[in-house]
Amino acid sequence: MPKIRLVELYAYYGKGKNENLVIEEMTDFFPSNQISVIVGPSGCGKTTLLKAMLGILEYDGDIFFDDKDIYDIPTEKRNMAYISQHINLYPHMTIFDNIAFPLKNKKLPREEILTKVRDIAKKFKIEHCLNVRGRYLSIGQQQRAMLARELVSNPSVVLMDEPVSHLDPAIKQDILNFIKELNKTMKLTIIYVTHSFSEAALIGDVFYVMEDGKFVEKGSQKKLLSSNNEFVKALISSEQYEKKD
Repeated sequence: MPKIRLVELYAYYGKGKNENLVIEEMTDFFPSNQISVIVGPSGCGKTTLLKAMLGILEYDGDIFFDDKDIYDIPTEKRNMAYISQHINLYPHMTIFDNIAFPLKNKKLPREEILTKVRDIAKKFKIEHCLNVRGRYLSIGQQQRAMLARELVSNPSVVLMDEPVSHLDPAIKQDILNFIKELNKTMKLTIIYVTHSFSEAALIGDVFYVMEDGKFVEKGSQKKLLSSNNEFVKALISSEQYEKKD
């Protein structure tokens, strides 16, 4: 899966006098096959950065997947998955049809669709739920079904925008552990956004602390914990978190 590079990236809303610059001259990278966590308060530019990567927001500068500039690649051809905090399963469809939906859009053969859906449902431990609708599942099962739908097409990059913020602590930790373990086998390049350092600590491989559209610190959890940056220290001290060994 690709390494992502940002080169002198500017991201903004609107144009002309109504332009609102959110990210200014950002140059950095996210490593391949790891979970990079962007942590920062609401309004600091986390979601704006994801939207630029998706191609649904105007930006200047360059975004590279490995050595390929993706600027002119339409969103639907960037081979990316976007997972938000909202569980948006199609309510009139069974879980099977929800997961199969992107494969049917690609007009894959029926037998290939059956195989792919069953395989990922088994991996996500929801194979017994395929013939029911989402409203009959637990929140944790619904979350897994949504992840399965987004990942069944084998995206190279997965963007996660506060995907567990609405869950209670027990389910949240279960889903985060699941994503972490899943990435060990699928080797995805995941960029995970959260406002919570404790949540970041449970899932992240590499950490990026964002303030006012800039990364003010990056590295391992150990590096962040020893940071002298006042903003980083305030962010960490504002909540409890689980230290990694």
